Amino acid sequence: MKRFWVIFYFLLIALPGLAGVVHFQLSDKKIKLSQHLANRFPPRLYFRSLNNKIQGDLLGGRNLGNVHRGKNDWLFYMTRSDGNANNDFWAIPSPNVVARMSEYVQKNIEHPFCLDAAYLLVVTPNKETIYPENTFYPFISLIPKERGNYQQVYAMLMRDYSNNNVDLAPILESKKTEGDTYFPRDTHWTSWGVYWAHQEILRKVGELLHTHYKPMDHALPESKDHEDDLTLMLQEWKSSPPESTYSVHLNPQGQKTVLFIGDSFRTGLMPYLPYYFKKTIFVHRNDKGALKRAIEEHGTPDLVIDQFAERYLGSK
Repeated sequence: MKRFWVIFYFLLIALPGLAGVVHFQLSDKKIKLSQHLANRFPPRLYFRSLNNKIQGDLLGGRNLGNVHRGKNDWLFYMTRSDGNANNDFWAIPSPNVVARMSEYVQKNIEHPFCLDAAYLLVVTPNKETIYPENTFYPFISLIPKERGNYQQVYAMLMRDYSNNNVDLAPILESKKTEGDTYFPRDTHWTSWGVYWAHQEILRKVGELLHTHYKPMDHALPESKDHEDDLTLMLQEWKSSPPESTYSVHLNPQGQKTVLFIGDSFRTGLMPYLPYYFKKTIFVHRNDKGALKRAIEEHGTPDLVIDQFAERYLGSK
């Protein structure tokens, strides 16, 4: 009987983890079995939560899964979990990154996503780029800031493509003294941060489209539905609800059509940018089908805004 219970509890804990390597094909969508079980198998969530609690509260662990526990109760997203964040290693200069980004931008300036439209590149800084003082990353403090990949990439962009990009880091850094520009326990920027970032984007858009845009005079309130994604990852071990990858916003008083291709940071701009344009189309950059459908349904825009987070610069 004792052996039975030992085997039973072993299977109870091990099987959900082993199932993570299994994928099913259903309606052209890959469904990860581990994620399916995580939502329907409470004991698995309990053991995940217990593991984080032991490592974090009892052992003082700073990196738990994809979450870095920083100073002052701040959390940061990591794209690797081998003791340091990929964004920490990002501080170490890599010469190939600048060359790849130069090639990527040059191709898109000529025909952004094969469209005959103006082009604007927007790279959203990682939270630790704006708040390095709240992390425990060792390399960020050891490598001079101007030698980091982000700074080197932007030095190249401002030198060679100054008309087609906007650097948001300075405004997000300067305005954090008046309010948090990023959520302490979420990956993304706050409405306060978006408000100032969108003004910088709008200024550059005006230059490209030869139009003056007067920005709204105050930041919008935070969404009541906001949930801190890093808190969910750390405490409950679940992801935020899936977001829509394709949306169209109409404004009869506006002019020009803008196609905004971005990642999860684009959702913060959705309450702001449609205020200025006749039609604003938001598409998640990983949904190629949605991008194709947007072009087929709405034709060539006046401007393509190409946005992605700093952590993806190395993948271009």
